Amino acid sequence: MENKSSQWLNKETEEGIMFFTDMLEKLHLMVTSDVDFSGPISKSGVSQGHTLRDEINLLYQVSALTTISILDLMTVCRGVDSAANIDWLKIFYVKQGYLTIYETIMHYDKEYNKLLNKLITEDHPLLIVDFKNFTNGFKKFKTNYSSRLASVRNKIAGHIHTNFVDYYSTMADFKKEDPIAIISAFLQILTELQQLTIRILPESINKTSLNIKQDK
Repeated sequence: MENKSSQWLNKETEEGIMFFTDMLEKLHLMVTSDVDFSGPISKSGVSQGHTLRDEINLLYQVSALTTISILDLMTVCRGVDSAANIDWLKIFYVKQGYLTIYETIMHYDKEYNKLLNKLITEDHPLLIVDFKNFTNGFKKFKTNYSSRLASVRNKIAGHIHTNFVDYYSTMADFKKEDPIAIISAFLQILTELQQLTIRILPESINKTSLNIKQDK
């Protein structure tokens, strides 16, 4: 029998999963509606002076990454809560959650971090403080958890470690920490990043529409 907190968590995550699933589908429709937005970001083009289309493409890609990660992590939280007292189910969901966080961090740092920083610093100065707050929280999270996330990814989630003792001890360490608190903290960081892209994107799209009208 679920207690009230479990019922609340399931309700919240279910509504969140439905909301972000809808957002992901809308993002896909927007991206595929224009061939300029369906490919990878040109890093050289952005660094030398980006166009509005470069800007919109970057925002689409960052929003897609955050939406995918949020969906996966909400599903993990729902799975952990539904696992009741079956330890292996909880372990399965938690290691998938840690892997999602690890891959999201690596992807963002490699593909988008510098570009988004440049975009906001140069073109959206009113958002600099909010972006710095996000960046500080992101850096603090990485400082606290990057080593642990990498260990889980390398030994039990992304790979099966050849040393069974290392595999088991890495898995057993879940009992020494609060995985849902860690996942929830990263969900908050992702939400802040998603809100930044949502604040910029409509303005960028409106500028593009205006430029198209002026060119006619």
